[in-house]
Amino acid sequence: MSDSRAGGTGGAETPEALLRELDPVLNVFALANGLDLDKDPGDPPARLLGWYRDGMERFLRLEPETGGGGRFVLWAEARQRKDGVSRRGRKPVESALSGETLKRDLRLVLEKGIEHANRLGPSDLQPGDGNPS
Repeated sequence: MSDSRAGGTGGAETPEALLRELDPVLNVFALANGLDLDKDPGDPPARLLGWYRDGMERFLRLEPETGGGGRFVLWAEARQRKDGVSRRGRKPVESALSGETLKRDLRLVLEKGIEHANRLGPSDLQPGDGNPS
C-alpha cells in the first residue's frame, strides 16, 4: 500500500512515501544479494545498502536530489579504515531518477550501482570521517 498523495503517479508523492513504497523491493534485493539495508529517516531521507568487499565497506545510497523536484540520485560509496585512518569515496551512479523510473527499474538501477561501488578502489578514496554521507 502506498503512502503517496497522488496514488503513486509521481508529482505529489513525497520522497519519504516513495521510499516506503520501494522498501519491499529493497528488502528482497538486499536479502537476495547479501546486503544490509538501512532506512535512514534523516534529512534528506535515504536508503543505504551496504556490503564488504576487497578490504572496503561499500554502499549504495538512494536519496532525493537536493533542490527537490521529486527526483532521486543513487550514489556508489566506499570506505576503508586502515592503520587508524579512514578514507572514503563517493561517485554518482544515476541522477534525476523519477519515482516512476525507480518503481519500474529499481533492480536494474541497483545492479548498476553495485558494479560502480565495487569498482571504487584505493585511488578513489580521500581522507574522511568514515561515515557515508
